[in-house]
Amino acid sequence: MQCPKCSGPVYDNREKNVQRVAEGKKPMPEFKCRDESCGWVQWPPKEPKTAKPQGSAPPRGAKWTWQSLSSCYVKSLALAVKHCTAKVPGATPEAIIAAAATIFIAASRDGVQEEVERENGE
Repeated sequence: MQCPKCSGPVYDNREKNVQRVAEGKKPMPEFKCRDESCGWVQWPPKEPKTAKPQGSAPPRGAKWTWQSLSSCYVKSLALAVKHCTAKVPGATPEAIIAAAATIFIAASRDGVQEEVERENGE
């Protein structure tokens, strides 16, 4: 095969790719021009995306309502005020809002576990 760009010789890596894929490695270009300055390559065709297996979970709906999202932010802001004013004397409103945003992002992304009340005052 000749390079379609410069008509020079090309490397044929198809056999090597069979072995590389069997070893779990990424394939190289199927064909590559031997002239480095040309730079032409032809990659193997991409495998089509497989459909989701039958029985997979359907897409979930929204996790939050506007009310629950608002409640989460209010709680985040209250926690930020409590901890910033206790730990950082003279905390600016900007610092408190930044702390609230950090708490809110983590809570809305990851969720929050309710604390379990301990028996016997432990």
